[in-house]
Amino acid sequence: MDSWSKVVSGHVDSKHYHAFHCLIAHASSGYRLLDPSHFLLPLLGARFPLEVAVGVNGRVWVNCKEAKHTIAVIRCIEGVDERKMEAQDVKAFLGTLDV
Repeated sequence: MDSWSKVVSGHVDSKHYHAFHCLIAHASSGYRLLDPSHFLLPLLGARFPLEVAVGVNGRVWVNCKEAKHTIAVIRCIEGVDERKMEAQDVKAFLGTLDV
């Protein structure tokens, strides 16, 4: 295992991450979540430290130091993915949380 990336032979060490599927990370969507110009990950990363790994199949792994941050990241990704939240919506949502 590479201790820096938590990768074992090309696979994410899942005991350190929470995993879920989303369309904005899927290859068919053009990997929008990984696009450097997409607002979401820079916005979240400015709020608290996080690690995100994205698979070509749309599977996303999230790890943060605090569980409440991990939950917030997942809820924001799902909000952008399922409810088409924009940057201002995500900021407003994060403002309602204790993160």
